[in-house]
Amino acid sequence: MGKQSSLGPIDPQFKGISAFDVISEFEIAEHEILSAINEDERAKKLKYWALRLKDYPPTFYTMCKNAVQLSSELALSFLEDNMFSSNINKKDICAKIVDKLNERIESKDHSRHYNFEKCKSFGLDIELIEDDQKLQDALLSIHHASTITIMQTSTIKIIENHLGKAYLKFGAVI
Repeated sequence: MGKQSSLGPIDPQFKGISAFDVISEFEIAEHEILSAINEDERAKKLKYWALRLKDYPPTFYTMCKNAVQLSSELALSFLEDNMFSSNINKKDICAKIVDKLNERIESKDHSRHYNFEKCKSFGLDIELIEDDQKLQDALLSIHHASTITIMQTSTIKIIENHLGKAYLKFGAVI
C-alpha cells in the first residue's frame, strides 16, 4: 500500500443502504417487541416497527444476511488463497482479519477507510510501496498512463497481461 492508500469497507450495500444497518434494525425491532413488559406495550412496539419496516421489500432482510455472509466468505477465501496461502495458521489469521473488517464499532459508516497502520494492525501482510522506490515508480507509471488513457479517450476498461497483450473496452463519447 502507499502512504496515501486506504482499504475500503467490505460491508454490502443495496442502493446506498447498508446491509449491516438493515440487519441491526430488524434485531432491534425483535428485541424491543420481545422485551415489552406487557401486551399493551408489545402492541405499540409492533405497530411502530411495522410502520418503520414496511418499506423494505419482502425477503430484503434475508438478502442482507446472505450478502453479509457472502462478502465475509469471499474476503476470507481471497485472503486464504492469496495473501496467506502458505501460512499454516491461515484459517485463524484470516478469520480475525475478516472480523476486524466487519467491525462496526469505530465507524458505522460505509465511507470509512483503513490506512496502512490500521490494516497492518488487523494482521494484513502488507508493505509500504514507498519502501521500494523501483516498485513505486513502476506502479505510479502504470497508474498515470492508465489515468491519461481513460481521461483522453473513450476507454472505460483496460486489461493488460505480462506478455503485452491488452484488452480495451470503449464507451460512448460524451
